[in-house]
Amino acid sequence: MDILDKKLDILNAARECFARFGYEKTTLDDIGKIVGLNKASLYYYYNSKDALFSEVIAREIEEAIQVFRAKIEPLPNCRDKILTYLRERLRYMKHLTSVHHVTMETMRKAQPTLALLFKDILAKESAFIEGILLKGIEQGDFKPCDTKRVAHSIFTVMDAVKRNAFQGTDARFVDKIDMTAVEEEVAFTVALILDGLRKNPNE
Repeated sequence: MDILDKKLDILNAARECFARFGYEKTTLDDIGKIVGLNKASLYYYYNSKDALFSEVIAREIEEAIQVFRAKIEPLPNCRDKILTYLRERLRYMKHLTSVHHVTMETMRKAQPTLALLFKDILAKESAFIEGILLKGIEQGDFKPCDTKRVAHSIFTVMDAVKRNAFQGTDARFVDKIDMTAVEEEVAFTVALILDGLRKNPNE
């Protein structure tokens, strides 16, 4: 078995353990038992539990993104496609942190690794939203604009609202944050951006 196959086995085992025990209670020994490796051998593939957890989360989000894309495809309105995509993404993040019983401390510790992994995901998502904006311009829904910059701004807004909610909470677990308020704030602000681009604002 090559390294990539072994890493995939480890990731699948880690996903199973995090879902069953939660991040805090899962140990590298738990994961190692499933794949037949001791803790020292696991360090050959991943240098920490945080790094392993971050990659599990990143992979799960990438898989979910494909589901979100399929879900918004039938929507006829480009504005609704973007707002629905962002709403589904935020709801999935809440679901994910709930399933894995993620604490705020865990998120803070994993943030540097998550930021690196999410850089590629965010670039793909931004390109996807840019594609919807271009389609909207082509269909006459939106005025011509710098679609790349607008897409980047949309994700900047979402990240800023989430970050503000995380920093302003005293909750121990991430899933206890009021994500409904985050969702509403993101939808309101992004709608302002999109409505400013509409050719016929009154429609």
